[in-house]
Amino acid sequence: MKPQILHLDQVESTNVLLAELNRKKELPNGFVVWAEKQTAGRGQMGTQWLSRKGENLTFSIYIQWQKFPIEKQFLFQQMISLSLIYILESYGIKDLTVKWPNDIYCGDAKIAGILVENSLLGTEIDSSIIGIGLNVNQLDFSPIDRKVCSMASILNSTIDRAMLLQKLSSDLLFKSKNILQNSTIYQESYLEQLYHVNGLHWFQEPKKNRFLAKIHGIDSIGRLILEKENGERQCYALKEITFLDD
Repeated sequence: MKPQILHLDQVESTNVLLAELNRKKELPNGFVVWAEKQTAGRGQMGTQWLSRKGENLTFSIYIQWQKFPIEKQFLFQQMISLSLIYILESYGIKDLTVKWPNDIYCGDAKIAGILVENSLLGTEIDSSIIGIGLNVNQLDFSPIDRKVCSMASILNSTIDRAMLLQKLSSDLLFKSKNILQNSTIYQESYLEQLYHVNGLHWFQEPKKNRFLAKIHGIDSIGRLILEKENGERQCYALKEITFLDD
């Protein structure tokens, strides 16, 4: 079953619009809002997602859950990240990793970002709105975005964005229906795909000195576990740690 797609020229935010539509009437599972331009596209923790109009994919998909335990919500990030990597690899793109917790990298350059917003019903997650920004056909980026790439810049060819969106949304909807049954696979595969998962790398805590550490794993609520040179292990939530250039 293919997800329904609402294709618009410009919106403030696909996540915001999808949430508004869902409040007005019950949406079908897998419903997608795709906008050519977002005037206030959002990333994690209020950061912005900037994308050139008509060249990339900025969209949100609505997923309805059945009694999904809130303590397992990080499975969404793992499932979505792996779905993106799977689809990108099918186009022939290699060297893909997940820069914890929600960015997809090709080599050392960002190609996609993810934002998940959940609606709760008691102690369970009732539904999720998954926002994705994927650099597809854009070739020119701001000088400050030196660590950004696109599918076209890697493949040297233009991508059919509508077909790509159908593949992505269909795969996300399919994987969401069996997410709990495949939770161990997603957790293990996500760890294997992490950016800088091997060896020692430089990190920095806010307003503190940088330090060398290796990624030890991800805990049950999605925090990054780092092991420092002295063997000390510490968990970090979003925005509590920064990856530095080696």
